[in-house]
Amino acid sequence: MITEISLQNTASYKTKTTLYTDKKINIIYGLNGTGKSTFSNYLHKQDDIKYNSCSNSNTSDSKIIVYNQSFIQENFYSKDTLNGIFSLSKENKDAIERVTQITLELETLDKVLVGIKKEIAEELKKSTTLKEYSQNKTWEIKANHAGGDRVLEFCLQGTMGSRATLFDYLNSIPLPNTEPAKTIIELKEEANAISGDDVTKYFPLKKFKPTNLNDSEKDLLSEIIIGSESSPVSSLILKLKNSDWVHDGLKFLDNSDGEKCPFCQSETITKQLTHDIRNYFDESYKSNIEKIKLIRDKYRSDCTNNPNIDYYKENSFTKKYILDINEQYTRLKIAEDDNLNLISEKISNPSLSIVPVDTISTIKALNSIIDIINNDITTYNNKIDNSEAELRIIKSDFWKIMRLKYDQTISNYNDSLKTINATIESKNNLYSDNERLRSKKKSRQRESSKSYC
Repeated sequence: MITEISLQNTASYKTKTTLYTDKKINIIYGLNGTGKSTFSNYLHKQDDIKYNSCSNSNTSDSKIIVYNQSFIQENFYSKDTLNGIFSLSKENKDAIERVTQITLELETLDKVLVGIKKEIAEELKKSTTLKEYSQNKTWEIKANHAGGDRVLEFCLQGTMGSRATLFDYLNSIPLPNTEPAKTIIELKEEANAISGDDVTKYFPLKKFKPTNLNDSEKDLLSEIIIGSESSPVSSLILKLKNSDWVHDGLKFLDNSDGEKCPFCQSETITKQLTHDIRNYFDESYKSNIEKIKLIRDKYRSDCTNNPNIDYYKENSFTKKYILDINEQYTRLKIAEDDNLNLISEKISNPSLSIVPVDTISTIKALNSIIDIINNDITTYNNKIDNSEAELRIIKSDFWKIMRLKYDQTISNYNDSLKTINATIESKNNLYSDNERLRSKKKSRQRESSKSYC
């Protein structure tokens, strides 16, 4: 027996409310909306999530039977046309509802079939109109390329018989996954280049030779070149760090008057001092200067022997790359001029240690571009040698471009045709399904009718 019922967090019971009783028969009464029905609904469906916070004292697992509105809706069937008349048992209710539902489904299927027939007729009409439009649209290809300069007319051979022939051929070409690398104008240029009367092969472009200095040359340029340390004046010159200034002043000694210094004009120059100064700049010093001059002359020659920028500008294959070539060429010339100036400054001031600008990476970048251009030239020359095969490639590229250009026309046509075929197939399936469903549903309808009659 239930002696205690607690309701909480459901309906009008926001806080916990508990009903206590020790009677077998209890009457719960109250105004509408005060929560009477909540007691019966809770006992009817205790497992419902909305009663998670509710409980009762039924610990004996006794079966709880509840007769309320929910029970009536689940177990009695009320016909709309006969108010107050009920068919007893849940089974009767389910059977009648099944019969009604089957009848509605059959009526819906019949309406769907009528609608599909109308749609098929409309789609067939649209298909005819769209096909005519599509064929007329793609016929532009013949008008644009079979007349005028006629350079690409060979691409249309076998497709110019009729609009339908050209359209069907274009429709048979798979849509390319990527945009074609070439344009119609470029295809015309290629066709002219390999099949025209003035076909000419090209020689590969010259590449840049290294203008970088070797390690021994770099070592000499970085070396601080001074005179003989055995000279009496060497310690003074080294201390003052003015060997270049002293060496530059030697040429004035020959023109000086007696012992007058060519720099300060004082009577300080003796024959011994002149001798000591000249001996400071010994043969090793002079030999190193001559070696640096040879480095300068060789470096200038290497720079001069490389091609001039105009050599590349005159070649038609460099059009796409001339900006890159010019950028690297300018960078190289600046570096080479800087290096020549550094070497010349080294000759004038041997005690300077200089580090030339590296040109290897710039020359490598230039030659990489030239390699690409030479590859284009080789490809072009090979096309001339294999003109028939190349024309077939041009024809293939031409139709790929046309396929992409008229893709909207082709796709619209194919999508519409696919829709029509799908509609026709759907119609046939619906007819077959309708016959099977009608037979099954009639059988189920008879069985359900027997169960409550």
